[in-house]
Amino acid sequence: MKKVLAIISLLLVFAMLASVSAFAEVADSTEIVDEETDDRTPFVAPRSAPIYYANNIEGVSVPVVDGEIKEGEYGNLTVKLDEHIKLKNIWPESGYVADHERDDYCSEYFDFYIAYDENFFYLAFVDYGSKWDAKEGDNKANFTARNNYSFGLGFQLDDLTNYFSISIEGQRIGASFSDGKLSNFTSVDGGFASIVSEAYLKKYLKDDPTKVFCNDDITSLSGKNINSTEGQYVAVCEMKFDKKLMLEQFNGYAYTEYEELPNAMYFHMTARSYVLTADLKAQAEEATSYNKYFAADISDLNDTQMTKFYLDYGILPGSPQDYVPSVVVFGEEGTPVYLPRDIEETEPPAPETEPATEPESEIVITEEIHETLPPLTETLPAEEDGGCGGAVSLAGIALVATLGTCTAFAARKREE
Repeated sequence: MKKVLAIISLLLVFAMLASVSAFAEVADSTEIVDEETDDRTPFVAPRSAPIYYANNIEGVSVPVVDGEIKEGEYGNLTVKLDEHIKLKNIWPESGYVADHERDDYCSEYFDFYIAYDENFFYLAFVDYGSKWDAKEGDNKANFTARNNYSFGLGFQLDDLTNYFSISIEGQRIGASFSDGKLSNFTSVDGGFASIVSEAYLKKYLKDDPTKVFCNDDITSLSGKNINSTEGQYVAVCEMKFDKKLMLEQFNGYAYTEYEELPNAMYFHMTARSYVLTADLKAQAEEATSYNKYFAADISDLNDTQMTKFYLDYGILPGSPQDYVPSVVVFGEEGTPVYLPRDIEETEPPAPETEPATEPESEIVITEEIHETLPPLTETLPAEEDGGCGGAVSLAGIALVATLGTCTAFAARKREE
């Protein structure tokens, strides 16, 4: 009988070792999968759209919106704009139709800065107004008196026709929202200040900076963009935008449900330059120019091409739109951009259920067997080689239990 028990024990040991080996092979071949996969949709910029990269000034600079752009305040210069687009029509921003060649009186150039930090983004620029040699007999001045500025900001990356338009015109400021339909602009409740957190405009004479024409906080109607009547001007403009406020406003007017702003936006700028008559008492209408910046001219495309290239971006067939705005990325070159995600609806937590209790075992374990098992509360340590230690310990427990059973069986045989 002892020989039989010995053979049974050896067989159990071999079975235990075989199970441990099989477990180790499975553990070693299992790959760890990252469940936090990015399910966002990559954004591809519209055909021909210029791309610019804003400066991250987090922890580097805190801009002061005061009409002065200090060195490094917004990081490096984003772009010097000395070229512009001449448009036959300027839909959808105005009913004014500009002569395609009417651009002789636009600004010499703009120095433009775009920056951002964790909570805000900033637009700042210096406008160097134009000046030219007057011809004998001209009935107009030889310098521009001012520029009206308009800026488009859009965050629905799959529809570039939905955007806020903010404007600084003469002694007026304004804010409206375009939903892409011809001449369909909705005035923004609260106006300019509900979109722009801080804004400042300073204008002075280029040849004598002490002669200041305008020096105002322009988040209210007290802001003025008045005419320069003494010569070529320089205008400095700074604007600060609160990301949370912009998200709330954009979701409200675009009927989107974005959980946060994307790390890119559509952006374009228009400037309408005014020239006064020779006696500086009125506007010389024939000298007005209207130009667009941060955009690409697509006026030469036919309807088939427009549909092919821009239907996925919200421009419908037959649309009179003749430009695409630029894309401004809030990040360095190479930063991936994704379409914004909607706010996820949170599901209510599932009701708690009582853990299922296992039925009591009908197998009676003798005291002799129970004494050979470790306490039930003892934690079995796992080995560092992939977790096989637990399997070995469990197999050992099974072996001890089996040998205990065999011992009890042998004891009973001797008693008999």
